Amino acid sequence: MKINELFAVNIARANHWHPQGLDEWSALEWAGAMTGEAGEAANAAKKIKRLEGGLRNITQRDQDYQAASEHVAKEVADTIIYGLLLMARVGITDPESVIREVFNRKSVEYGFVERI
Repeated sequence: MKINELFAVNIARANHWHPQGLDEWSALEWAGAMTGEAGEAANAAKKIKRLEGGLRNITQRDQDYQAASEHVAKEVADTIIYGLLLMARVGITDPESVIREVFNRKSVEYGFVERI
């Protein structure tokens, strides 16, 4: 899967929920949805920290490291999906190029050789 492929399908699917299109929500509302998912990812990661420290979690899923890790991954995926919708809402049409530019700029800034 390529980011731009996900981007296009993601917009099409969002239009089922938002019949008036992505403009039905403001950029701030899309950002709020994205950060809500990021918060859920952070909460799921907190459960892993508890496991690593030998503390109990309330739910059975969060007692198992693999299940807790998968929960984190799914919340991160939700965050990325909403992030792409936010990019679309503000007029970005090629998120791959934006991600590439930002990644490469940070590598240059810190003197790392990794580029995409």
